[in-house]
Amino acid sequence: MPNRTQGVRTLVEEVLATLPTPYSEDVIDEVFLAIEANPTWLTDYRVLCNDLGVTVVNQAVGSRTSKAVGRTGNHQVPARSKLAKSYSKLYPVVVLNRKATVAEGPAGLLPLHAERAPLRVDEGGASASVRVASASTWSSSSTITA
Repeated sequence: MPNRTQGVRTLVEEVLATLPTPYSEDVIDEVFLAIEANPTWLTDYRVLCNDLGVTVVNQAVGSRTSKAVGRTGNHQVPARSKLAKSYSKLYPVVVLNRKATVAEGPAGLLPLHAERAPLRVDEGGASASVRVASASTWSSSSTITA
């Protein structure tokens, strides 16, 4: 069974090939503006809207653009184009929990409590001392026993 929005995909790919790179966060609106400015693309867009409906076509334009440029939408903003009322600004996809590449090297240590001394676990692991910096000396304020 063919994809209903294949025509939208083809149109978006054609339009994106003409836009300057790197793409801005407003690339979805720029795709709509380019469609408006090109009579052939505008005719194709209107045929798609007649076949699928404006809502389906506009959502597919946004989705296909997002996938094609490898970005994700964050929030809706008003469109400059007359073809859509609003669009999502697109930002680079943030990948969490991935291993560092050789080029990046290992992740550096981050200070968790810069304003106070770190916790220290004794060799036996049975207790930890919490130390508080006061003036120029360290003093033990309490001992925690596990």
